Amino acid sequence: MSRFKDFMNSDAGAYARYQKRQQRRVHIYIDDIEPQSKNMPGDDRDKFQNAVAEQLTSMKRSTFSGDVALKINLATTSKDAPQAHTIAKNLLDLLGVRRPLVKWPRRHLLYRDDRQIQALSVSCRHGESSPTISIEARPFAAALDDLEFAAEARRSIEMSSDYLYEQDREADWVERFRDLIDSDENNNRYLDDKQYEAYRNMVRWYAQRALLK
Repeated sequence: MSRFKDFMNSDAGAYARYQKRQQRRVHIYIDDIEPQSKNMPGDDRDKFQNAVAEQLTSMKRSTFSGDVALKINLATTSKDAPQAHTIAKNLLDLLGVRRPLVKWPRRHLLYRDDRQIQALSVSCRHGESSPTISIEARPFAAALDDLEFAAEARRSIEMSSDYLYEQDREADWVERFRDLIDSDENNNRYLDDKQYEAYRNMVRWYAQRALLK
């Protein structure tokens, strides 16, 4: 039992849990329906829901019962399409209650109520050659675990000797550029104008990179 706990507490165990969470994600991709707001025709609404139902069936997935995190990526063929948030609101409604003509054994599709959505990301590109609707859904708890996993990975990187060495070097570049500014006249004694300008530009570039990340 202790070996199992040791594994679960290790980096390999954390990555294994991350991969397990990946399997709980739902990906829906539709490339033949124009993303629209509430003005979407009834036939397109049915078509959208049928596509969602078919993909859920093929993945052997059912309606989410708990809190959900959603990511929606849209592409429209119109350069004067409805605003992204109005398109998203329409799609969020359509991901809930099933319409009468849609073939799906449950009353709801992806979730029962849009109040289950606790995290939402929407991006939209207009004027594309073909329309696309891409939706990724996962349990909200899994999304939080993924954020924690990413934060732990970031902390691990920041604690590494290579990272700390690089941070020290970046701080040195900032200090070196400050020294250059304070002693321009003295530095010009040892370098001609072109050499000094090239060196100053290089130090400034490294200092800017350190400050602006």
